Amino acid sequence: MTRRAWTDYLATQAIQPALFEPTAQPKKRAKGKSRPTHAPLEKDIQRIILAALHLHPKVARIERTNTGAGKLLGKNGGHSRFIRFGFPGQPDITGLATDGRVIAIEI
Repeated sequence: MTRRAWTDYLATQAIQPALFEPTAQPKKRAKGKSRPTHAPLEKDIQRIILAALHLHPKVARIERTNTGAGKLLGKNGGHSRFIRFGFPGQPDITGLATDGRVIAIEI
C-alpha cells in the first residue's frame, strides 16, 4: 500500500461531487420594509388560554403555576439558601373542572 501525501488528498477532494447542495443564504431586507412577524411568546399564549378558560362554564378553577429555582438573599446581602418551587415536568396551567376532573395544560 502506497502512502499518499496530503496534497494528493486535496487534489482528489476537488474532483469528487458534493454530498449535499449548499443551503441558500437568506436575502437581505431592503431598507424601509417592515420586519417579518414573529411567533407569539409563550406568556402571551398562556394569557389567552387562561382568559378563555376563565369564561368557560365547565371550569371551576384554573391558574398558572410557576416552576423554577433560585437563591434567597441573606441579611448580609450574600446568598443564604437555595430554594426550588414547583417540580420538573409540572404543567404550565392547572385547574379543576366542575365535575371534579383535573385540567393540566403544557404550553
